[in-house]
Amino acid sequence: MTIIMPFFGLQEARERIQKETKPTANLESILDHLAFSLYKQGNLKRALLLTDELYRMNPDHPRAKGNVRWYEDLLEDEGIRRADMRRKVPPMNNPRDKSNLKDTYEALCRQEVPIVSSVTVRDCGPDFG
Repeated sequence: MTIIMPFFGLQEARERIQKETKPTANLESILDHLAFSLYKQGNLKRALLLTDELYRMNPDHPRAKGNVRWYEDLLEDEGIRRADMRRKVPPMNNPRDKSNLKDTYEALCRQEVPIVSSVTVRDCGPDFG
């Protein structure tokens, strides 16, 4: 499963918070989640760079140091030398799921598909009616 939407939302949050005089969100949390999203997409070098940034911000962050090592180990497993782990960062890998379900979901979000009136949110609970 690829994580697409959270990545863009987190990237937007990061850009906004950096422009705010009084932050409305926690940049450390944003960087941590953004790095994880990049890792899940296979963007290990980018995940490592963000985690490096997080570690510089807060060396006592509960996951940053361990995640730096984790990403370095994964890159090493891919045959990348430690000296090259932060160099030549490839373009963003952001594979798109081509399933019909995603297309339907996006069409529903754009209100392009009529919603059947007999099926409503109240019918989706654990009791189903």
